[in-house]
Amino acid sequence: TYTRFLDLQKAEAQAREAQIEMALEKVRSRTMAMQHSEELPEAANLLFTEVQKLGIPAWSCGYNILADDKKSSICIMSSEGELQNPFVLPLTKHESLKPWYKAIKNNEDFFVYNQDGKDLVEHYDYMKSLPDLKATFKQLEDAGLELPTQQYNHLVKFNEGFLLFITYDEVPKAHDIFKRFGNVFNQTYTRFLDLQKAEEQA
Repeated sequence: TYTRFLDLQKAEAQAREAQIEMALEKVRSRTMAMQHSEELPEAANLLFTEVQKLGIPAWSCGYNILADDKKSSICIMSSEGELQNPFVLPLTKHESLKPWYKAIKNNEDFFVYNQDGKDLVEHYDYMKSLPDLKATFKQLEDAGLELPTQQYNHLVKFNEGFLLFITYDEVPKAHDIFKRFGNVFNQTYTRFLDLQKAEEQA
């Protein structure tokens, strides 16, 4: 019986690994097939859908390109499959984002930050006050999407910024998956910069 149990366990682990590799390959292939830098938001949407397919309870996923001073980022996010317009996120002007900024300044490769209660309410009140996000929150409202009452923010560093995975629950088993998506995105962003450079030259 125990030998059978171990065989099943091994088969399940292999099937899960194949599923993860397929998700990584889809994101890698989509981003390497980009013909224009404007296609990066579509890659964010694919990132979200692939994370959800892996059974990870995600609220939002996307890419954050840091400014030179690291005090803000350009966010390219998808929330529950609703693709958002890129927006600038200040990282030093509100208490709820200062832990993110500290982790970025400390050059941490991976950072998890839980928000709930008053902290999360004030966080979204601040986000709603940003002019760039008024249309986004209207879009989410029109789609019937409610804001989380608890969320776990996972920041994965890459060369020019960080991936952001926001989940409803703690997902320790997904941490390694998030890091692997980060490795894939280093290739993606290089491709993005090459396209941007070619467009400017053209």
